[in-house]
Amino acid sequence: MKRICVMTTYPLSLEKFNLDIFHMLRREGYEPIGLSGTQPQASIEAIQNAGFTVRTNAWLVRQPHPLKDLVCLCLLWWFFIRNRFDIVHCSTPKAMLLGTLAGFLSGHRRRVITVRGRAYENTSGLKRRAFVWLDRLTCALASRVICVSPSLRQAMLNDRIGSSGRLVVFGQGGSKGVNPEQFDPVQIDSEAVTRFRGSLGLGEAEKIVLFVGRVRQDKGINELVRAFTPLADRHPGWRLLVLGMRETVGALEEEVTRALQTHPQILTMDYLADPRVVYAASELVVLPTWREGFPNVPLEAAAMERPVITTDAVGAIDSVENERTGRIVPWGRHEPLRQAMADLMGDEALRRRMGRAGRERVLRRFHPDSIHRALLDLYKDMLGQ
Repeated sequence: MKRICVMTTYPLSLEKFNLDIFHMLRREGYEPIGLSGTQPQASIEAIQNAGFTVRTNAWLVRQPHPLKDLVCLCLLWWFFIRNRFDIVHCSTPKAMLLGTLAGFLSGHRRRVITVRGRAYENTSGLKRRAFVWLDRLTCALASRVICVSPSLRQAMLNDRIGSSGRLVVFGQGGSKGVNPEQFDPVQIDSEAVTRFRGSLGLGEAEKIVLFVGRVRQDKGINELVRAFTPLADRHPGWRLLVLGMRETVGALEEEVTRALQTHPQILTMDYLADPRVVYAASELVVLPTWREGFPNVPLEAAAMERPVITTDAVGAIDSVENERTGRIVPWGRHEPLRQAMADLMGDEALRRRMGRAGRERVLRRFHPDSIHRALLDLYKDMLGQ
């Protein structure tokens, strides 16, 4: 049985992006083993409860720390010396660098990384040059580099990170795809939607513009609020719902923070167990992000037949078909975003047409099975199968 080590820095990423893949690999006769940091413990337990092995390394943390990272590298090297794998597959930035280096030093010949985005995408100067150099080193150590979107692959090629033959994209891209049987508006309980709207104090007449994601600067929250507040006066029946945890990284403008707290037409929620309900309760989804790898929110919204407005940022631009399943606007600017929102808020027929086209696109191009099959084919090719 071929053994595959799947490594991430963050256990939640290991669960979110790889648990379904673990099941697929087991069905195909492979033995997947997870390797990650220690927190959150709940994600580790979820994978273990599904019957899979997860090894942890307490030194494997997200924040950079040269001395701790050196200790972590040594521990990873010793782990790989004692445990042999047919393929070592790493994702998340710290795990990609340390995992491929430890795999190389321990003699593991097949090393794969999955790049899900670049935190330095919109930076410049010395910081950007340093991160580009580290990415070049990581990709040089990897046998294959999976980019989750075509625009991310092109951005890496533009920075001379990896070669065109080594960087691959599965189909049209996608970080994990969307199950259209799960995200299906027909399957959503209308009473659950009514109860959710009631919990927000909304009746049947009010309409929702939805944002789902981390509440921070580089997700475009400043532009979103600045675009919506003038529209709120012209559309008193509309509400902006911001669903996501507020983060201390990437501070918001003071005026935007105040609007999130006090504007009568802006609602906020930290968490919702079933996002399908909030998609079904909304009319329009907006993700004005500055950078992505390939965001899943636009695909989930499209599967629920909701039009999406996003930006031309790396990764995001691949998630929407402009003027067919939604709108693409320049990142970092609130005026074009405001115009796109005004157009869709004022045209129900356009929203419905784009929503139907969005679901058809997800069905055709972004089913998880196609991504899993492409990954399996990549493994088989590397193993000479």
